[in-house]
Amino acid sequence: MNFLKKLQEYDKDHISETTLRKLKVYIDNKEFVPDVVATQSKVCKSICLWVRAIDTYSKVYKVVKPKKEKLELAERELAAVMAVLSDKQQRLADVEATIAALEATYDASVADKQALEDSIALTTARLARSASLTSALGDEQARWETGVQVHKDRSLLSLLSLLSHLSLLSQFTSASFMPL
Repeated sequence: MNFLKKLQEYDKDHISETTLRKLKVYIDNKEFVPDVVATQSKVCKSICLWVRAIDTYSKVYKVVKPKKEKLELAERELAAVMAVLSDKQQRLADVEATIAALEATYDASVADKQALEDSIALTTARLARSASLTSALGDEQARWETGVQVHKDRSLLSLLSLLSHLSLLSQFTSASFMPL
């Protein structure tokens, strides 16, 4: 494997403490500075920069790693809480939909009740008017019956009177009307 490729693929997240102690000897050396090493070799300057960067990275990683772990734990907890929240929101949406359906049913029932009450009031008024009309027609019937009886009596009297006149007239014959 190529040396540069090894450096690029180096597992910088899992550097052992023994390796870091061995590096510390070089890092603490006052001559292991990129500018000083550059006087000897430009390639060594690059390696010096890489070694110092790995050392700095490992120090920073030691501080950041527990924070990353806490972050991952917090993200897992957040995901669990968000799943519970999503479930609760779904339940809330279901309850709200049920409430909306019940409110619609209630409103329809109230409207039906009002329509029935209006119909009852109208029917009661019609019934009262029909009772009044029936009473008035009953009075009118009695008046008509009385009127009919009076007319029958008058007609009968008129007929009797007519018959008596006819019978009187029939006694006179046409000869009795002859001139004398």
